Amino acid sequence: LRRQKNMLLRRHCYSSAPRLLLRKSSSSSSSRAPKRALPGIHRIILIRHGESLGNIDERAYGETADWRIPLTNRGREQARVAGKKVASLIMPSDINANTAEGTRSNNIFFYVSPYLRTRQTLREILHEIPSDQILGIREDP
Repeated sequence: LRRQKNMLLRRHCYSSAPRLLLRKSSSSSSSRAPKRALPGIHRIILIRHGESLGNIDERAYGETADWRIPLTNRGREQARVAGKKVASLIMPSDINANTAEGTRSNNIFFYVSPYLRTRQTLREILHEIPSDQILGIREDP
């Protein structure tokens, strides 16, 4: 019974997850371009939080709740560097040829964990991103 529940849980959790891989067309014609698995999404960028107090002193996990562990000064600097890198990837001069009529696809939407260190990382990244390029921010556990 436990095994059946685990299999059902796995099937439920993973079956609805978006597939990021490009799928080949079912047609035998090799001249067709593969279809996008997530229409409208051109790029997904994953960023880990900067160095936190828990990364340099594991005792912090015993003294502070995990979700309340802050970034160090070095972690803030790492986040600013990451923000500069993200900004360079979404510069307005970057035109995506796959969009209709050559419109620019340089907008960004952020998903962030509710943990303090991830929100602090995002705050530093946002200093480097032009506000008119930010479509939104969602805190998601």
